[in-house]
Amino acid sequence: MNVGDHGVELRSKAIGMLEGGITQKEVAIRLNVGVRTVRRWWSQHKGGETMETKPRSGRPQILKLVSRIVIKKSLGKVGNQPENCRGDYLSEETPYLT
Repeated sequence: MNVGDHGVELRSKAIGMLEGGITQKEVAIRLNVGVRTVRRWWSQHKGGETMETKPRSGRPQILKLVSRIVIKKSLGKVGNQPENCRGDYLSEETPYLT
């Protein structure tokens, strides 16, 4: 689970626990989230906001997930690592440079 990527089910569980009289600190401990997160969820709930995840702000991703996986795999192959690049292709003996 990514940071800030808590599902509706977890948020609903937290709200139910808070409505049941459990403290915000105890809810945070039981659900393994920050107290500030629980406070924010409770504040949003009291304000009538939905439990759904809000769209993220910021610059949209350019690469799709599949593209990122392909790039990561190609960078991880033997021979593509910086320590394996010695500059041999620049020697005077390289036929395609003459």
